[in-house]
Amino acid sequence: MFSSEMMNSAFWQGLWSGVFELITLSIVAFFVNIIYQRKQDLARARRDLIDEIDDFSNSFYHPRKTYQSLIEEPAKFSSLLDEKELKFQQYTAIQKLLYEITESIGRFRAIQVKIVPLFGYDIELFAYYLAIWKYLKQIRKKMENQESLQAKSPEQKDLFYKMIDEFRYRILTKSLTKHAPPMIYPPADILAEMQRQSEIIYQQYFKDEQA
Repeated sequence: MFSSEMMNSAFWQGLWSGVFELITLSIVAFFVNIIYQRKQDLARARRDLIDEIDDFSNSFYHPRKTYQSLIEEPAKFSSLLDEKELKFQQYTAIQKLLYEITESIGRFRAIQVKIVPLFGYDIELFAYYLAIWKYLKQIRKKMENQESLQAKSPEQKDLFYKMIDEFRYRILTKSLTKHAPPMIYPPADILAEMQRQSEIIYQQYFKDEQA
């Protein structure tokens, strides 16, 4: 038979063993929950970034298309006006469209701030970002000079949106960074490589374009 002392010792030993197991499980569950929550937050942030790219793409499409129509067929918008009035109305309309384009480009510029926490200074992503940024600056310059945005051939018509789709796809499939760098300017060597690769990407899409 067990003595009362042995039974008492066994009781307390079992009790403390159970307590330690519960503490261990609680700690494990706590860290698992943190990891799960972070993954959920990152997944939402990636989805938000994709949505912002889609919103930018939509906001850029309309004023760009309207501007090109206005340049090609100004009389279509103001058939009852004389030449002087027509030019003034065309100028006013272009300024309004230029404002809309500038707003849209500003939305795209803000995207870079959201790339870093998710992917760090990923050279490929930023190469696409910089190639798109170069195209946007060229479009804005053309609109300021009231130049046509027409592609040279039907094959080149949708190149910009193909590049946007490539950028979007890479953001959707790229592995997330484990340790995001601080939000500062990237090191000079990394920035130089981003710019070098962005020029390669730009030429792949627009080598025959004066965009």
